[in-house]
Amino acid sequence: MVGAPEARGLGLAQPATARLVDEALGPWQMRDVQLEVAPANDAALAVYWACDFKVVSAGPGALRMRMLNNTGGAND
Repeated sequence: MVGAPEARGLGLAQPATARLVDEALGPWQMRDVQLEVAPANDAALAVYWACDFKVVSAGPGALRMRMLNNTGGAND
């Protein structure tokens, strides 16, 4: 997620990310939500950890993270 520079540090990224994930896993019934993030991007990692994403693989320039739909989402 990329936001306006003046919005950084206001605590908006975590609730915005959580809302998007809730929508994807709830009404949209997605099986999972996946993302890639640079390992050095501490701010983004803090948001994703807080939203309960898990690391599924790590490469030289990116961590691949995923959150599964535990309610049985079926759409790709």
